[in-house]
Amino acid sequence: MNEHVQVILKVLLAGITGTFIMTFFVNAFSKISGDDFNVPAILSKLFRLKNAVYQLWLGRLTHYAIGIGFSTVLVYLWESDLSKPTFINVLVSGLIMGCIAVTVWRSMMFLAGFVLVHKKTLFLSLIFTGHIVFAFTAWFVWAYFPYGLS
Repeated sequence: MNEHVQVILKVLLAGITGTFIMTFFVNAFSKISGDDFNVPAILSKLFRLKNAVYQLWLGRLTHYAIGIGFSTVLVYLWESDLSKPTFINVLVSGLIMGCIAVTVWRSMMFLAGFVLVHKKTLFLSLIFTGHIVFAFTAWFVWAYFPYGLS
């Protein structure tokens, strides 16, 4: 298989799997805490479409596209040897992505003009932690799935 195709598949697999596991993590905590922190559904509120089904799907697609964007950066760093994917580097990547995500979410909450979530601090803490989960999931996918791609 072409090396470029392999890298693209790694990016897609890492992004989709990382986003899925991160979303599962946030949703699982939501169930335990009794809160409703369904990230794609909250994200979809920003689109304000008349059709709720399309709005939710747009939220999901946006969420996964952002995850693929994050995985693109991670896979680029790991494939180009700019950053070796060690435990510490993946943790730092997750922390940085978490800070970026919290900053973007805080900005969206401020600019939205309506309430996206009621428990902002808890939600943002989950978003931050979820991106650490994302980074480690992406690392796992990047490290162990390429063997099935050749």
